[in-house]
Amino acid sequence: MGSLAGSKGILYERAQFDKKVASGVTTLQKTELWLGASVTTFVEGHGVGAPAAGASAGPAGYTSRRAALMALGNDSGTATSSQEQNGGGGGGVSADAAAATNAPGQPFTATPAAAPPSPILRDLIAHALVELLAKPVKWDAPESGAAHLIPETLVFDAPRLAQARDAIDHAVLVSTSVLLLKQALASLRVGAPREAVAALAQKLDYLLGEPAVRLPSLQHHIDAAAQACCAQAGVAWSAEAKQSLQQMVESAADAKNAVFALFTKRAFGLLRSMLLAPANARQGNSAVPAVLRSGLAAQGRSTNGNPAQARLLPGGLEAASSNSSSNSSAAVRVEDTPLPAAEARAVAAVLDAEFGATGLDAHFAPSLLATGRSMRRLVAHQAAVFAPHYAAIASPAAEALPPPPAAPMA
Repeated sequence: MGSLAGSKGILYERAQFDKKVASGVTTLQKTELWLGASVTTFVEGHGVGAPAAGASAGPAGYTSRRAALMALGNDSGTATSSQEQNGGGGGGVSADAAAATNAPGQPFTATPAAAPPSPILRDLIAHALVELLAKPVKWDAPESGAAHLIPETLVFDAPRLAQARDAIDHAVLVSTSVLLLKQALASLRVGAPREAVAALAQKLDYLLGEPAVRLPSLQHHIDAAAQACCAQAGVAWSAEAKQSLQQMVESAADAKNAVFALFTKRAFGLLRSMLLAPANARQGNSAVPAVLRSGLAAQGRSTNGNPAQARLLPGGLEAASSNSSSNSSAAVRVEDTPLPAAEARAVAAVLDAEFGATGLDAHFAPSLLATGRSMRRLVAHQAAVFAPHYAAIASPAAEALPPPPAAPMA
């Protein structure tokens, strides 16, 4: 899709949404709650997957981010006089849509901005999406209560959010299970050969893509891998060792499990970095990470963004088919927007730099790369379509925050 067609599509989508807001078909209540809460954590420099401390966490970072968000109210969140005079001409919002969004009681006028969205707004959207994604909600399942929580601006992207959450949970559960296997074998002074670990990760990956998968099936294959490793080392795999490993695997999907919680934190940190990495940094010449080119993740799934994934939420394990969101019009809409080369290189560079430190199994590098690319496209699309709405929410929310505490005297 060319840039002109893409621009017209963005303006059309924005105008259609604004008409729904003006007519009362939808509101921005949930969007305001979501983004307003994210403004606080964004300005404070913490949140899901954020570093515990760093240069951005001090008073200077707080002040600069708060000021930048407050400044959004001076441009992106207000209509320009030329747009009002032209009645939304030039392929933009129609005159009746502009009049509707100017109706009394509407919080602001959502007319298209001439310039691209502010980088600070884009970063806020990325931050807010990670915060949203971390909530224990099945975004594509009405019975989960998702309809009462999902922001109005993301309703059509619920399947994509679900798919991204599935990818993270999937990688976390299998990586946790593999680590528990290694720990059980280490207690017997038995090593876990790389080939055996790769085969197990691939098998669990496949099983978790099956709709009818249950915990005993996973336990069976993990136990079989332990037996094979022990047999190769000439060590007996006792009934006590088997029972102990089964109990550990049973607790692997519990949010209170220390290993599971650590891997979850690291996985969200990786996603956060992939979404926030600047696209103009020195990132090499390839959009394919070295971790994939080297063959470490050669057994991983395709990076087409549709891996079969498992959903892990409070209450146990629930499998999700790889087709759960393949028919989504929202998925097609976002996927049809190509990820620019610089953006693709930024995601690849982050995966190369940070994936190893997560401890996640290399088998999942492809699916996490696909997730980073997909979510980065979603950030760009959200910023392009809803920048005026988001700016009008973020600016007063930032202004309402207190000034940072004074730095201690030297």
